[in-house]
Amino acid sequence: MEQSAELVKIYLLTDDKGLKYVGKTPRRIKQRICEHKYDTKRNGCSSSMLNLDNVSYEILEEVPNIKSLVKEREGYWIQNTDCVNQRRNLNDEQYKHYRVEQQRKRRLELKLTIDFLKILEEY
Repeated sequence: MEQSAELVKIYLLTDDKGLKYVGKTPRRIKQRICEHKYDTKRNGCSSSMLNLDNVSYEILEEVPNIKSLVKEREGYWIQNTDCVNQRRNLNDEQYKHYRVEQQRKRRLELKLTIDFLKILEEY
């Protein structure tokens, strides 16, 4: 079995709200982030839960491009990181509850921000 000398990067994306996504790519990370943005418009993947316009990345490790090894290492990081990838395994009702909870948190953050700005104006 031939193996490519190319390395695959296992990476972690973190958005401005603290949501995390673990992925893999042999390409540049910035190119892969652009692909994630396109994917969310096209078919919605796990990374669509992140604010991909305000995301940072970290390379967790680089592994030889051997399919079974790459899959095993990506799975390791998904299992050991609190990331949105794990939400793929939720049933429809659990996912709906998760999305409602995320929207509730965002509304609360917005309300608190508005209230804080009003207090600053009065000060």
